[in-house]
Amino acid sequence: MQQKLISHIFKGCFIAIIYIVFNTIIDVAKLHNAQWTDFVTWLIIVGGTATSVYLYSKNNKELRPFGALFTHGFKTTAVATCLIFIYVLL
Repeated sequence: MQQKLISHIFKGCFIAIIYIVFNTIIDVAKLHNAQWTDFVTWLIIVGGTATSVYLYSKNNKELRPFGALFTHGFKTTAVATCLIFIYVLL
């Protein structure tokens, strides 16, 4: 049975949703001045992208070149960034 690959669009949407939920909690709790919130937001984006690339390489049984992994991570980050930008505009 072949595993179904999760697309970069779904992974980017998932990262953006986690970021938006965390940012909403920070807004409601009024923790804008806390320094740890900046670290956590970067951790969400960078950690989510790194996890996305790791899962992509793990799901593909054959050896993937660096370019394919980089492209997948870049597309995932681009989707997440676009959705976060739309959230910030709203």
